[in-house]
Formats: sequence, C-alpha cells, structure tokens
Amino acid sequence: MDFEFLIPTIMISDTSLNKLVDGDIYFELLAPEFPLKKNHIVYNYEQIEQTDVMGQKNICSTYTFYVKVVSPDSLNRANIAKAVNTYLTRYTSNNIIDISYLRHAHSNQMVDNIDIYEDYIEYSITFQN
Repeated sequence: MDFEFLIPTIMISDTSLNKLVDGDIYFELLAPEFPLKKNHIVYNYEQIEQTDVMGQKNICSTYTFYVKVVSPDSLNRANIAKAVNTYLTRYTSNNIIDISYLRHAHSNQMVDNIDIYEDYIEYSITFQN
C-alpha cells in the first residue's frame, strides 16, 4: 500500500484515539467553522528522503509526519497528545519500518471567547516502498 493511502488508515483506525476525539481527525486542515468545543486531530506529512540500495531505486522513503491536537481543554489536549505519541511510536504494521518522535510544542489562543489549546508533534516515519 502506498504511504499516502496508508497514513489515513493508521490515523483513523485506533479505537483509543477515536474515543478521545469527539470532533474529528482531519488530513491537512481543520474544516472551516470546526466546532470549537470539541477535540480534534489534524495531520500532515512531507517526504524528505528517498533511499536507493544497490541499484534498486526507491527502496524506502522518510517522511516528516506532523500531528496537531486541538482542544478547548488543556487536560484533554495533553491526554490526546500522549495517546497519539504512544500509539504512533509503538505502531508496527504494513510497510512502516520505524516511527520516531522528533519534537513537541504547544500553544493556546482565545477564539470566540473560548480557550483553544494546541499541541504540535513531529515524527519521522521510515516507509518501505
């Protein structure tokens, strides 16, 4: 399975994440007018390297995988971010060779008089083509 088809399956297939997210899990961007009082996950990726081995082209690829957790509750945000990290760093299946944690940051902002907390988490994913 190609990476661009596998990654949505990975993100929506974990029941523990789906229980924590009462909003939705989005690829690339939050939906316009997303419900501010719900918990959401947004993810995106970019290919950063392609590896050729002994004359064989495109044996594996490395991607930077970005996850953003959006929540009106600081504790929910932290719990979802922890669950995402645990799930992804332990994930083994298909053509995923490795998922490594890179960095984590968080912020908050006020939108329509509602505090919105955001976690930004980056991973490196090595994928066998």
